[in-house]
Amino acid sequence: MKVKRDPKIRVNICWEVGDEKKCVTLPKEEAYATREWVEREDGTVMWFQPVE
Repeated sequence: MKVKRDPKIRVNICWEVGDEKKCVTLPKEEAYATREWVEREDGTVMWFQPVE
């Protein structure tokens, strides 16, 4: 039996930059770009979890 993988992986991400706190579900590419932006802005990623 073959397991079919969905190429559209989504990621739950929560972050804080300055006074902004936000949690969203994004496509994998957008989530990684957001994570890089948060780190460049000296923010904190509190949660980064792939969703099946």
